Parts: sequence; structure tokens; C-alpha cells
Amino acid sequence: MLIRYWVFSLLLWTTAVYPNSSVVGHIKDLVCPSSYYLLTRQGVPSPLPVNFFMELQAGDTLALKPNSPLLQSQEVTVPDTQLPMTIQNPDTQLLCRPELFVITRKGKTLPMQNQTLQVGDSVAIDGAAMVLSLDLNGQPGKLVKYNELAYTVTSGVTTPTVFGNLLSQIGSWFTKQHDEQLKVLIGKTSESFKPRIDVLKGDKQQLLAGDREWFLAWQSGRPPFTVTLTSKGQSHRYPNLSQRQLQEQITLTPGTYRLSIQDARQQTTDYTFTVVNPQPRPPLSQKLRDLSDDSMRLVMQTMCLAVQDKGVWRFEAMQQAAQQVDRDASFRVLRDALLRGADISPLDLSERDCVD
Repeated sequence: MLIRYWVFSLLLWTTAVYPNSSVVGHIKDLVCPSSYYLLTRQGVPSPLPVNFFMELQAGDTLALKPNSPLLQSQEVTVPDTQLPMTIQNPDTQLLCRPELFVITRKGKTLPMQNQTLQVGDSVAIDGAAMVLSLDLNGQPGKLVKYNELAYTVTSGVTTPTVFGNLLSQIGSWFTKQHDEQLKVLIGKTSESFKPRIDVLKGDKQQLLAGDREWFLAWQSGRPPFTVTLTSKGQSHRYPNLSQRQLQEQITLTPGTYRLSIQDARQQTTDYTFTVVNPQPRPPLSQKLRDLSDDSMRLVMQTMCLAVQDKGVWRFEAMQQAAQQVDRDASFRVLRDALLRGADISPLDLSERDCVD
């Protein structure tokens, strides 16, 4: 089956693309659960949830809600006002992404990222760490630091905006997936279960052939891991993987592939997918070109690919998202959501929403 690349139709519902005099940007990334954030507009707390792609007006103020818990154990929850705190309980977990925190261990201060909390660690907030990311005044990547809260959006160049129910729904979907991935990130991974990649369930997934960077990530299992990829009697073997992910340059030729993941307890999970030849990519529609945000355009194309042909391209869409994670946080959210097998219902996005 030849792959068709959908483009995003802005014709659904009532939509328009034009500069709105009050809109100067939108939200691109959150470090804590979305429910922790508070938007104040014209001096009044907004009843609107703080979502991905939420449009911002000059004078808006963004903050974390008072007393939001940042650490949690079976016995206590800890807001920012009680930090720094020395860990007493081994089941203590962070409730925001690790990059927001630093720890002091044996007299040395370390970034929390890539560390595991230990009893005796002193946990504090890194005031210079990003707590949310914004696109403002036509410029991407305004990183709002924790010590800049509450942050007031300044006036400046207005940005093109897209109004419509679809964009609102997509923002809600991305926010939900962000919150779900936080639970996975901060949760304790079970090593007693087999490794698993939910996007590959069903053995119907397809990838495009060619020389490409290949990304895998899985849940569960005990490290180290061995990943084996086999096709036409030839195998690529990647042993002694300490992390639950793999990123390699690889050449994929048309055919059926078997993927095996084995953990340290010899628990093995097997998946099958098919590699096919691509066809040339057709030109973008004019309406898609009208989206001024190139990253948003690519995000929507990738999401449309995931829902095409009853979902057989979700693994391919995940691969494409994985190559763009450094470009935009939305790709990271989409990649992780597809890996987890997150549902994209017709109420979120359907194939007919993507047809030009």
C-alpha cells in the first residue's frame, strides 16, 4: 500500500487566519501538570484551563497555583514552600519534570535529571530552570524560569492566529497526553513485567524504507536490554542497553521485520512490522501554508499521518515526531503519546479533517 501524506484542512468549522490585535503568542510547553498553572487576564483568574497552544494576550500573567505539591510520598505531599527538603521516605516521587529540581548528595549539588531520588538527598527547586515555554511576538522559545514567576506577557508584535474548535480540541489532546506522560516519567517503572511498546501491538504497523534514524522506547523490564531486529535472515543486534530506549542510524528495505526486546531476566517481547517504499510527497495545500507557525504545520501533518488508513502509520508518525523533538516540545508529546498507544479519537482528529 502506498502512503498518502495528508495535509491539514482549516476548512472545518469556522476558522480564519489573521492578526488579532490582542494575541501576542501561545503556550508551547509545560514542566508541571497543566492543572498546576494559573492564567490571570485583566486582573481576573481565568476559568480556562492552561493548555498547549493556548493563545496569550499582552498583560496576561502566568503562575503556579499556590501550594501545588511538587513532591509526594505515601505519607506527605510537599509544596514549593517546604523546599529544600531531605528525603526520608524511599517512595518519594517528583510531581513535575526532573529538570525543575536539583539535589544535594554527599555535599555535591547535582541536577535531578538522569538521577534517582535516594534517602538522604536534599531536594530543592532550581530557580533558573524552565517552568514553561512560550512563543511570543513571532519568536519561538521564550523559556520562563521558575524565579520569573509570576510572569507577565509583554506587549509586542501581534501573531497570526487560527480560531476554531479543531485547534482547541488538539490543544486539549496534547495537554492530556503531557499530563499522562508526566505520570509515566515520575512513576516507578515495574521491572517484573516484560518490556512493551504499545504502538506496535497488533503487528499491522508500517514504516517507510530508506536510510534513516530509527527510534525505539519501551516500558517495563529490567535492564540491561538486548534489542534484535531481523529481516530476510539478517539481524541487527543491540546488546547491553542500560536505558529503555534506542536511537540508531539504520537502512530499512521493503519487507517484514521482527523486533525482539529481551531484558536481564530473559523476558522477551516480539513485534512484527512491515517496511514499504515511499512515494513522492505532494505539495502542501495553500490553507496549510497559511499557518504561519512552521512547527505547528509539521505537528499537524504528523498527527494526520497517525490517523491515516485506520492507524497503520502510527509507528511511522512516531518516528517522524522523534526526529523533531529538539525543534518543538509538541513533537516530544506526540512521540511519547504514540509510543504509549494513546487514542486519537475522531472527536480529536479524523482522516476527513486532514483531507485538503
